[in-house]
Amino acid sequence: MICPACGSAMEAPSFERRYGRRLTIDVCHQCQCLWFDDQEFLQMTPGATLQLVASVAEDKGTTRQRWMAAPKCPRCSRALAETHDIQRNTRFTYYRCPEGHGRFITYYHFLRAKDFLRPLRADEVRELRERIQQIKCANC
Repeated sequence: MICPACGSAMEAPSFERRYGRRLTIDVCHQCQCLWFDDQEFLQMTPGATLQLVASVAEDKGTTRQRWMAAPKCPRCSRALAETHDIQRNTRFTYYRCPEGHGRFITYYHFLRAKDFLRPLRADEVRELRERIQQIKCANC
């Protein structure tokens, strides 16, 4: 599959799915984005989630490609709709196909959706301001 955002070839590793089945997730190592067909995002086992995180984390030395244009569905070529969601108290964004073919999500938002990254509590922000003085965004 070709990445909907940067146009690079995506890798398609297989992971464990609930009920002993397998699923294939398309991973773009160039822009660190993921494509999940239909309901695959919700059907990953915790072990599969950790394997996927480890797989993408190996690319940390790779320079990320910029998106060429607004992402389009790799199945039907329609523009993907930006969608906002919340998991526990963590907001995240992904792009979904209006025809229901799947969802496209950045690695950063995938980590937020799976609750690896969470918003800081007020006391944590206060402590950072006192001790650190400067924080750089991990997403940009």
